Amino acid sequence: MKINYFLTGMASASALLMLPGCIDDNYDLSDIDTTTELKVNDLVVPLNLKSITLDNVIDIDENNPDATIKYLTVGDQKYFAIEKSGDFHANPSTIKEVVASSPSGIDPIRQTVSGTPYQGAPSAASLKKAPGTAMKYVINEDETRFTYDINDVDEAIQSVKNVHMDNNRLLIDITLSSADIVNTAESVEFKDLVLTLPKGMKATCAAGTIKDNLLTVPSLTGKGNSATLRIVADYVDFTAQYGAKGIEVKNKEFDYTSELGVLKGDLIVYPKNSADLLSDINFTIDYDLSGFTATRFSGMIDYATSVDDIDAVNLDDLPDFLAGPETNLIMSNPQLTLTVNNPAGDYQLECVSGLTIKSIKDNMEVASQSLPGDMKIGYDKKTGPYTLVLAPRPQDALNIPEAGNRSNYEFAGLSYILAGEGLPERLDVELASSDLPAPHIKGDAVDFPLGSSLESVDGTYTFLTLLALDNGSRIVYEKTDDGWNDEDLDALAVSSFSVSATATTDLPCGVVLKARPVGLDGKDIVLMNPEEAQAEISAYAKDEPFTITMVGDIRHLDGIHFIATAESFDGKPLTPQQDIKLDNLKVRVTGTYTKEL
Repeated sequence: MKINYFLTGMASASALLMLPGCIDDNYDLSDIDTTTELKVNDLVVPLNLKSITLDNVIDIDENNPDATIKYLTVGDQKYFAIEKSGDFHANPSTIKEVVASSPSGIDPIRQTVSGTPYQGAPSAASLKKAPGTAMKYVINEDETRFTYDINDVDEAIQSVKNVHMDNNRLLIDITLSSADIVNTAESVEFKDLVLTLPKGMKATCAAGTIKDNLLTVPSLTGKGNSATLRIVADYVDFTAQYGAKGIEVKNKEFDYTSELGVLKGDLIVYPKNSADLLSDINFTIDYDLSGFTATRFSGMIDYATSVDDIDAVNLDDLPDFLAGPETNLIMSNPQLTLTVNNPAGDYQLECVSGLTIKSIKDNMEVASQSLPGDMKIGYDKKTGPYTLVLAPRPQDALNIPEAGNRSNYEFAGLSYILAGEGLPERLDVELASSDLPAPHIKGDAVDFPLGSSLESVDGTYTFLTLLALDNGSRIVYEKTDDGWNDEDLDALAVSSFSVSATATTDLPCGVVLKARPVGLDGKDIVLMNPEEAQAEISAYAKDEPFTITMVGDIRHLDGIHFIATAESFDGKPLTPQQDIKLDNLKVRVTGTYTKEL
């Protein structure tokens, strides 16, 4: 933009006034000062400055998928938006198997049983009846107790309702015998024997059938004075004995105590040759219980997962009008959307996590906002995916994936994560809070696998906000029009520089517009009245006139620098159509023009 034709005309006119009507060549004019200085008072310089628009200030590259600032279309309206995505990953978790050693010191059942001559025929399974009179002894009801002392339980296990033993099962060997018939018995037969097993145990026995906790054996034979049974158990339901919560685990230990016994039965003793059998004999039931390994269990569980680094929300490519030190963004309804799986969902466990977002700025204290309360990823959709929406008004969130079950969380503090003097370089997202430093898998597990890793927790997040600014926000954007300087303008020392124009804007807030003269070095020239060199433009102004006067020693003028500061927003999104337009712009200068003729 050139103004030299104004100044050149002034210089020429001034020179003509100073020349006499006739010049004698004999005069020596070498010592005469031919420099002229003119006073310039309110010289009007008409200029045409293009509109200053937000659309021009925010340079959107619609072909760059990694751009931070982008257009977002909602309905038929296009808006400016900040959008960044990232990933997170939690390491697979393994809860070790519950291993129980054999209980020791199980007291045998001992009782004295009385007999009567037995005239019945032996069962087909028994040995051939030997000579002599067989005796039938009636076994009485009785029981004994055992205790498994189980320690080194994984600290994640809070209580145990039941256990499955898929490999190393619990074996119960039962020996029924009488020392009093060692020398007189050829064989023994137990008829209609009913033994009691621990409540809640599921087991099998080749010699009989098990229903509830009763083992019924129609006939069991043995050589000499004893017979044996083996019971194989692969499941124990502790709630049948201990109540709905099962057994509580304390200090990584718990005891499992239960009963084994006999309800009834007959012992038939077939004597050797013609040996006489006693009418009363001592009868014993010995129990030998093996150790076992629980490979699945149900019960309360709570364990932390270690989360790898979460991709940061980098904001290093924001446009100048947002990245300036005076920028302060209090967003209307920003949102953080997480889409994540729940590998423990098949076992009816939920994932509970805190969430903290930290605002990182150079040489400044880290600011953070934490979600009040905890986020929960449920198990109603098994392993997922699940979608969590965090926003001041999550019900108004945009572009939410349809794939996952949606949970809304009110997060008022998210509006302030970009607030402060200048925008942060990045936002760090942490699945943690002061109350919950790491995500936890917890709940009342059903058939949870022990000793093997679950799938990892994997997810993505998207930080998205329309540039919809609440009251208290501030944005600053600038426009410089330069290239004015030439030989004549460089000879002008300006003491007062006034700009007048009319302003039209679609912004929903008032704008403070500052003007600064620009020197040849591209920098603002220091003014004597910087506080006064500004004008206020109303919200939704239409051809509103203003004048800005700049006072100072203004030399080597090369252009003008406009700085517009917008505040007091109404929470409505900004659009590319909103602009600040300056028309009918005129410049008046006062000062001195110095030129050598």
